[in-house]
Amino acid sequence: MIKKASTLIVEFWIKNAIIKTDDKESYCYGMELILSTLINVAFMVILSYYVIGYPIAFIPYIAVYTPLRLTAGGYHARSHLKCILYTQITFIVFVMSALALAKKNIWCLIVLYMVAVLTVLRLAPVEAENKPLTGEEKHKQQLNTWGFQTIILIVIVIAAIFGVLKNKIVLCVMAANISVAISLILAKIID
Repeated sequence: MIKKASTLIVEFWIKNAIIKTDDKESYCYGMELILSTLINVAFMVILSYYVIGYPIAFIPYIAVYTPLRLTAGGYHARSHLKCILYTQITFIVFVMSALALAKKNIWCLIVLYMVAVLTVLRLAPVEAENKPLTGEEKHKQQLNTWGFQTIILIVIVIAAIFGVLKNKIVLCVMAANISVAISLILAKIID
């Protein structure tokens, strides 16, 4: 469906001389990524509002999840539908779990978060099947992951110092980090 919609859009652009026919494949691929991302974000907005009950839950989650996945790598589904389902399921499960754990036992969540941080630092970067990394690229991705993880950890520590560790934004950040760790583990197991 996404691939077909992407092709239709690009063919419209070619027909109207917006792009050249020679560039069709590249534009189709780019449009697939854009549409898939928009669908994922749209579902996260809906789930944040109607299921989680915290309308902006998707914002801190995406703000951490996306750059961390870009630097650390992780599991890649074989189709857009599987990608969307995987992304939405992990989003809803980990955000709702973080919110619930914060109410019951914040220390359990802190331990899970720290294990996730260590897992990401240990496993990253995980290469995608279609995009192998050179030694230099791996090193750069690892440094980027470490840097980003350090920034997130500093934010979490500051939240703890100021007594706002149970703030929903902070919990969504922790959930995103745990989601990335699970993604890395799945990539290592499945791929």
